[in-house]
Amino acid sequence: PLPEPDLLLVPADAPEPERLRVVAAHRYAGMLAEGRVPGLGKIRTDLRIGENKAQGVREHLRVLAGVR
Repeated sequence: PLPEPDLLLVPADAPEPERLRVVAAHRYAGMLAEGRVPGLGKIRTDLRIGENKAQGVREHLRVLAGVR
């Protein structure tokens, strides 16, 4: 199977947290541009990750969106 299109943006040897942050930033770019951040449930479902990883991704997205 082919990788998801978002994963093609990240070098294959990048650490997993970095890969997740890049994929999430790309996937939710429209929301971030509006100053919105997806909820943990959406991140977990869309990226197929657990709660701890989703929390780290969400914190990164909050910084990108300029949300406190």
